[in-house]
Amino acid sequence: MATGGIILSITASTTANTTVTNTTSPAMGTSQAQVRASTTTLSTHPYVPQNRVITQPAYQNPVPGPFPPTQLFGNLDPYDPNSSMTIRKWLYMFQRFCDMNYVPAEDVLPQRRRSILINYIGQRAMDFLIDSCSPRDPMDFNIRELVEKIEMKFEPPAAVSTYRAQFYTRFQKPNETITDFCTALQQLAQKCNWGEHRDQALRDRLQSGVYNQTLKRKLMGMPDRTTFDEMRNLAIREETLDEQLAQQARMIPPINQVEVGYAYPIIL
Repeated sequence: MATGGIILSITASTTANTTVTNTTSPAMGTSQAQVRASTTTLSTHPYVPQNRVITQPAYQNPVPGPFPPTQLFGNLDPYDPNSSMTIRKWLYMFQRFCDMNYVPAEDVLPQRRRSILINYIGQRAMDFLIDSCSPRDPMDFNIRELVEKIEMKFEPPAAVSTYRAQFYTRFQKPNETITDFCTALQQLAQKCNWGEHRDQALRDRLQSGVYNQTLKRKLMGMPDRTTFDEMRNLAIREETLDEQLAQQARMIPPINQVEVGYAYPIIL
């Protein structure tokens, strides 16, 4: 065993509990209380796999309970307010990053998740959190309060009428696919507070906003009970079929063309 760390050996017991044994090497110059081995019985926890060995630096006291590994895996880029990614999407990626690394909620291990948020969110957002939380430290706030501050700064909510006006004036662009157009409508609909009428609003906007007039007439003729997903799938199939037919037409060589040459008189 190396002399530079504390070894925590975790084994599963027959009573559905987890036994944590803490031992310290005497060569580290620690006190008798630190050298003395202690055994603690804890309830099983999803963040502590069975038969797992974790190494902690010698100067750190073992956490008196289940805790995630200190090394984080995966990649999470800092939030850039000038990029096309919204703060809500970045926070979603942050949530998945924490889940992938088995970072527990704050009621299980306080301050763990908020410290990761502050370290990974980027320079501009971190400066904002420090200034907005002053004279207190951002670590004094829970994760929900920090997220609310960030969202209010980088994505302040607008009036529902503003989002609905953008929704009703959204038309498909000439070079925009049906998939991209429907995705843009769904993003706007999330902010319009449609409630149970969301599917109907999306369906009506898809009928009125498509660029192809032939496709628009076909969508207008569909029954009222048609859902937005059914209408979108039909529009995607029609768009794909038109593209395939146009591609085939470009591949077929022209026919019935007669090369024009010189005409010689016929002598009888």
